[in-house]
Amino acid sequence: MSGILDHPGLGALGDEQVRNMKYFSDGSTSPVASPKNGFWVKDGQVFDVTDDSHVAFMINHPYRFNLTIDDITLIYDHYSEEFGSEKQAREDLVRIAASQGWIRVNSCSDLNHLI
Repeated sequence: MSGILDHPGLGALGDEQVRNMKYFSDGSTSPVASPKNGFWVKDGQVFDVTDDSHVAFMINHPYRFNLTIDDITLIYDHYSEEFGSEKQAREDLVRIAASQGWIRVNSCSDLNHLI
């Protein structure tokens, strides 16, 4: 398996940028692509969400996305969805994150592709 930061899909990052990135995880020493891994990337920091989900990370760390739990609750209430579900509110939350410069990285079952 290749390191996720060496993947051609992230080719816009120069070698110096990759070396200066900080990786945050509760287990692994470096990000590694696998069919189940997921990450949030922003400002030279990589947050591993492999053991949870991108939305769960947002809910657990709303301040990183300039949100509050009340903001997130309003989005779920707008769609009459269960808090934390992975439906339309999730799409809005991911769009909010992207609009603030967050990059959502998911690897799919084909390890040659990151989405």
